[in-house]
Amino acid sequence: QFERIRRVFPQPGVDRPQAVAEDSTQTIYDYFQLSSRDLIIDEDTAQAVDASFARQATRLITYLANTVVKVESPPVRRGRMDVSAEDSVFAERANPDRPEVTGPLLSRPVPYSTILGVDSDSALALSQHTSLEYQEVRSPFCWINTWLAEQLSAGPGDWLRITYFAPETINGSEVEQDLRVVVAGVVPLTEPLQGFRRNRPASYGQAPTVFNDPDLTPHVPGLTDKDSMANWDAPFKLDHELILPADDAYYANHRLTPKIFMPYRYASSTLFFGSRFGRTTAIRFPLAKFPDEQSVRTKIEDALMATRPQKGLTFLPVRAHALQAASGTTPFDMLFLSLSFFVIVAALLLVTLLFKLGIGQRAGQLGILAAQGYPAARIRRLLLCELSVVAVGGAGLGILLGLLYARLMIAGLESWWVGAISTPFLHFSFTGRSLLIGAVAGVLTSLLTIYAVLRRLSRLAPLTLLRGHSDVPGGPSGRAHRLGLSCAGFAVLAAIGLIVAAIGQTGMARAGSFFGSGMLLLLAALLAIGQWISRGRPLAAQASHHGNLGTLAWRAISR
Repeated sequence: QFERIRRVFPQPGVDRPQAVAEDSTQTIYDYFQLSSRDLIIDEDTAQAVDASFARQATRLITYLANTVVKVESPPVRRGRMDVSAEDSVFAERANPDRPEVTGPLLSRPVPYSTILGVDSDSALALSQHTSLEYQEVRSPFCWINTWLAEQLSAGPGDWLRITYFAPETINGSEVEQDLRVVVAGVVPLTEPLQGFRRNRPASYGQAPTVFNDPDLTPHVPGLTDKDSMANWDAPFKLDHELILPADDAYYANHRLTPKIFMPYRYASSTLFFGSRFGRTTAIRFPLAKFPDEQSVRTKIEDALMATRPQKGLTFLPVRAHALQAASGTTPFDMLFLSLSFFVIVAALLLVTLLFKLGIGQRAGQLGILAAQGYPAARIRRLLLCELSVVAVGGAGLGILLGLLYARLMIAGLESWWVGAISTPFLHFSFTGRSLLIGAVAGVLTSLLTIYAVLRRLSRLAPLTLLRGHSDVPGGPSGRAHRLGLSCAGFAVLAAIGLIVAAIGQTGMARAGSFFGSGMLLLLAALLAIGQWISRGRPLAAQASHHGNLGTLAWRAISR
């Protein structure tokens, strides 16, 4: 979860300042914070977010100590060491044979204190509160607030023994560990006039410090939402004998505000409070560095998107896949267009025949125009202009009848023929674009067919047209005749090849061979019959032996 955390003094309706000028407001802290409802942010997410902000964000880790007590100083050799303090303490904790250090306790054990691991160069400015010399801070060190310093009578240079449960259990049982650190300094903590009351924050008479921030500890259900430590619903058994009134008063005034501050490298190590589940409880974004909240949110979202593969998350466009699956695998528009191809070709042939009959009735008119000197191209344009009006009217009527026919088909598929599609959920859908494409395609196809007929008609002489003849004399040349017969022969051979190839095949391959061979045989038959009919006068002469009625029939067929 991402939120902005801001504290001003005096806070209207909360604080009761004792000596603050009117209209004077001081900002104590103001930052954005990213945390998790799981209390710990996994390492992949923390690394990705930190990298997206060029390591300018501040990573925090908060942990709860069982007890904190002042102890005697262990024998530590002062001065320059061969290794760094971090490496030495890590080596000490990693050594399973290290001797147990025992000694008298110099204070009471303060129970259930919060420890915060934070970078020393963060907005808390812990380095400014360091009171030890550089050589004395070679061992593991920490800072404590003034309240804990008073309870333990501890100051810079004193040693503390911290006990805590290991981040991971062993066979379901908690394992208590201990840690010894030297106090490097004491940070200020302002006491409120009145502590927390349910959802109401603490009220201050003097300005609090950045170390009075209870949001340094993430919200823990069962702990931070209780009014007293005695009411805690902790995942482990509490030792109520250790809790004194002073401890409960601290919780009432400050909630789980950290009492101990450590360098992040110490605290986040898996030898201390880090674990395989993560080493970060929150990431802070100071408002001074990142003033634009939307920009921070966008960068965090981009970083989280990049961590999806590491978390085993795969996002799929489920709705898009569902729509794609529901659309089916058969393109019905192309299917119906293919099935209607023969009907379309037959309609074009019918248009050709009807136009030739109409031209035959107007052959005399066309002959007069040609005899008066009108060129053939102009006569063609005149006829195209006339017939385009008919084509446009037919296209409009065809759209209306087509919509009616389609609705009737859908109604039939939803009722009488529902077994053919196995579902009654069909919806008739069309767009203005599809209607326009169909109308334009129909008009252009009709005009192209008419134009092809007019080009053949332009070969006739004006005298022939004046006599009422509209048939083009003669037939194809010998070369064209041989080419047509050759194409028919090749189509027959290809059909035979497909039939042979279909032997032993099944499924779609066999169906494709069947339809392919049928198309080729049909094409060969049409080419052969066309060449036979187009031979013209020789065929008409052969038909004349059967009488005048047969001649008329053959000439009608040859049209």
